[in-house]
Amino acid sequence: MTTFVPSLCRAARCFCAGADLSLVGSVIAEGKIDDFLSRWHNVFARIEGCSKPTIAAIHGMALAGGFELMQVCDLAVMGDASRVGDQHAKFGLFPGGGSTQRLPRLIGRRAATWMLLNGDSIEPGQALALGLVNDVVAEDAVAERAREIGETLAERSMVASRAIKEVLKRTRDVDLAKGIDIEREIAAAHMASPDVARGLYAFKSRTAPDFGYLQPANG
Repeated sequence: MTTFVPSLCRAARCFCAGADLSLVGSVIAEGKIDDFLSRWHNVFARIEGCSKPTIAAIHGMALAGGFELMQVCDLAVMGDASRVGDQHAKFGLFPGGGSTQRLPRLIGRRAATWMLLNGDSIEPGQALALGLVNDVVAEDAVAERAREIGETLAERSMVASRAIKEVLKRTRDVDLAKGIDIEREIAAAHMASPDVARGLYAFKSRTAPDFGYLQPANG
């Protein structure tokens, strides 16, 4: 039930170093940058809107567009020798993949402003302290740690996970009172789910809930 966003670089050298700038240059020259950005935003919106939890397994680097890609994932694991950051400012470019909107929401306005205007990458300890990633592990353990997190989430209720993600998405830009109203609406609807009955039964009987997603191996 969990979606992984794997490395996008050849031979798994890194998570993602961003867009091909030669292609971007051609798109600008052809006057098609708005179409290019629209497609980019649509892809990111699909990942962000996925009903299943998404996990970015970051090793090597996640820079520029790659940094923006990790921001659309729900969770992130980072290697202890990796770097992340938005380098657009170093080359007079604009972070057009959503960093100006998502990054302040993730780490706060001041920290995001510095990262976007400065353009330097940051080390794993800083990324963890800022809340950009959920865990830092050895480089060769990144994929395994992401898989462990995915397996943990796979034991949870898919229906509950979807409802929680829906609340988080719908309340991102509203005040607390409105957010509580939206939470109550979705919570009330969720309580009619069979998964709630399964969870309550498991709690009462002191057993682990079985939501029926994991199938036994054949044979």
